[in-house]
Amino acid sequence: DISNTTSGASIKNLTGSGNVTLGAKLLQINSTVSGNTYSGVISGTGNVSLSNTSGTTFFSSDQTYTGTTTVSSGTLALGA
Repeated sequence: DISNTTSGASIKNLTGSGNVTLGAKLLQINSTVSGNTYSGVISGTGNVSLSNTSGTTFFSSDQTYTGTTTVSSGTLALGA
C-alpha cells in the first residue's frame, strides 16, 4: 500500500502475487531483470511508470487502477 506515502514509490522489480494499492500515487518500476511476472492486482487512481527497464515486465492479471501507464523503456506485456 503506497497510498499514504508522500510521492509514491520507486522499486526495482515487481513480481509475485501480492496486491498493490496506489491510491493517487505513482508506482515507478525500474527493472533490470527480464521476464518479471506479476500476478497480483494494482488498484487505485494512481499511475504506473516503467523506466530504466530492460526486457519484458508481464502483468498476468487484470489490473484495476485507473491512472496512466507509461513505458519509457523495456516492454510491458499484458495477459490473463
